[in-house]
Amino acid sequence: MLQAAARRLCADLRASKAPPKVTPPAFGMTKALDHCVPGVSGPAHCPTEPFVGLQRLVGTQESKKLSGQVAVVTGASRGIGKGIAQSLAEAGAIVYVTGRSAPGKETDVILMGTVDETASTFGKLGGTGVAVHVDHAQDTQNAALVKMISETHGRCDLCVNSAFYIPKPDMIFFSTPIWNQPMRFLNEQTSVGGLNHIGFTVGLLPCLRRGRGVVINVSSWGSQMNIFPFPLSYYCNKATFDRSMMALSERVRNYGVHILTLWPGSVKSERSVMGAKRSATRLIDLETVRFTGNAIVALGAMGPETLHQYSMKHRVLASADVLTWEVDGYCHQGDLHTFTTGGRG
Repeated sequence: MLQAAARRLCADLRASKAPPKVTPPAFGMTKALDHCVPGVSGPAHCPTEPFVGLQRLVGTQESKKLSGQVAVVTGASRGIGKGIAQSLAEAGAIVYVTGRSAPGKETDVILMGTVDETASTFGKLGGTGVAVHVDHAQDTQNAALVKMISETHGRCDLCVNSAFYIPKPDMIFFSTPIWNQPMRFLNEQTSVGGLNHIGFTVGLLPCLRRGRGVVINVSSWGSQMNIFPFPLSYYCNKATFDRSMMALSERVRNYGVHILTLWPGSVKSERSVMGAKRSATRLIDLETVRFTGNAIVALGAMGPETLHQYSMKHRVLASADVLTWEVDGYCHQGDLHTFTTGGRG
C-alpha cells in the first residue's frame, strides 16, 4: 500500500516535457531546468541535459545512511567509480558524478560508459545524481565544478577522489618495456589520478568545512609494492597520491576535514575482466565495484570523532578492513596487512 502511494505521488509530481530550445550548459555540466519540480528526480527530457534531480521517494529510512548529504565522485563513467557512486546514491546522498565521457564522445571506445549512464541508474536505486562532464587535468574545469557545488548547496559532505587516467594506447602502457615507453606516460599518470586530486580537494576545502568534511581517496597498494602488469608510471602515480594526501590530512584534520585513503583489492571492473581475457589469466578473490562503494558508505556514516581518529592514526585502509561480506554474501579474506605482506592481490 505504501509503495503504491509513493508511486502515485511521484507520478503526480513528475516534471513536464522540456521546452524545445535549451541553452547548452557551460563546461558540459548539468543545469536544473526551470520546468523541473523540486523534490522529483529522473532523466532530463532534453538531450543536452544528461540528468537532473534532487530527491527520490523510494527506499526505507534504514537504508538511507547518507540521506540529504552532498557527495562528489570523480571518475565515475565506469568501473569502481561507478560502483561507488551507485552505493552513495542508494544510501540517500545527492551524488555529483564526474568524467570526460559524454554521449557520443566516449573516451574509451572499447569499455564505453559515460557519467550520464551512471547517473541514469540512480533512479532504480532510490537515489539522486547529477552528471558533470569534467576533465580533471584542467584547473578551470575543477574550479567551475567547485563553484557549481558551492552555489547550489553551499557545502560538500563527502568527496571521493577516484578519477584515473590510462595513457593511450593502453597496450603499450601495459606491455612495453619502460625504456620504450614515452615520457608522457609518467606525466599523464601523475597529472590525473595524483596531483589533480590534491588541487581539487584544496579548492573544495571551504565547502567541505561547511559540510561533514569527509574525503576518501581510492588508491592502490601499488603505492608500496609492484603489481603485475602495471608499469613504473603507475607506481609513481599511486605513491604520489598516497603521500601527498597524507601530508594534506595532517594540515586539515583539526579544521573539520577528515582525509582517508582506501585500498581496494582486485576489483571486478570492466577493464580487469577485459585484461584477464586478453592474457588468459584467472582472477581470484575479486571484489565487486559495489563492495568498495558500500565500504565508503560505512566510512561516510561514521561520527566526527571516529573519523578524526581514523584520519589521525590509520590514514590508509583496505576495503576489507571496513567490510567483510560482499553484496552476494561472499566473505573476503585479508586486510591491509595481507596487502603489505604480498598475501593478496
